[in-house]
Amino acid sequence: MYLFAATLFSVAGYVVGTVLAMLPFLSGVQAGALGVGLSLAAVNVAAFWSLGEPPTGRPPEEVVDA
Repeated sequence: MYLFAATLFSVAGYVVGTVLAMLPFLSGVQAGALGVGLSLAAVNVAAFWSLGEPPTGRPPEEVVDA
C-alpha cells in the first residue's frame, strides 16, 4: 500500500511541477523545486498512513513515556 501511494503521490508531484512550470511568474527551477517538495511531503503523509498513525508530527505515546 505504501509503495502504491508513494508512487501515486510522486507522479502527482511531477504533474504539479510541470503545471507550475507553465506559469509565467515561476522559473523552471522554482516550479521543479515546488513539485519535488510537494511530492516528498505527500510521500511522508503516505508513510504515516501506512503505519496507521495520523500525520500529527508528534511521536507516539510509547516514545514520550520511555
